[in-house]
Amino acid sequence: MVWPGEQESRRLTVARSRGNPQVVVLDLVGELDDGTVLLLAREVALVLDRESAPETVVVDLTAVRSVSASGLRALHAAHAHATGKGIGFRLVVRENSRPASVLDATKLRAVLDVYPSRAAALAAGDRGRFVREMRALWT
Repeated sequence: MVWPGEQESRRLTVARSRGNPQVVVLDLVGELDDGTVLLLAREVALVLDRESAPETVVVDLTAVRSVSASGLRALHAAHAHATGKGIGFRLVVRENSRPASVLDATKLRAVLDVYPSRAAALAAGDRGRFVREMRALWT
């Protein structure tokens, strides 16, 4: 069964939750690859492109079994889209998991905002806030 705020394919399920009005969490379960990246892209676009966009989007990959190159490109594009709008974009990746190995092998962990748990991602401050405040002072 697909609940409101959930999108499903045969290999990936994306559930959206918003307990805090400033944060949206996208829970992914399954495989993030060529056949499922559009599901992630649609959910991210629905969250970011509305008037009441959150301050932060957290994408929880702890239940993702595999991530392909197209999945990495989709995560990187979602990150760029969010940060371009001034919205934080965080990933939750379980250590020693397949997604963690892929992020490490491609060096994307250094580019993306990655946390070992949902609690850590939710508790983290906004890394981009300082940069935005400094830009505002100088422009």
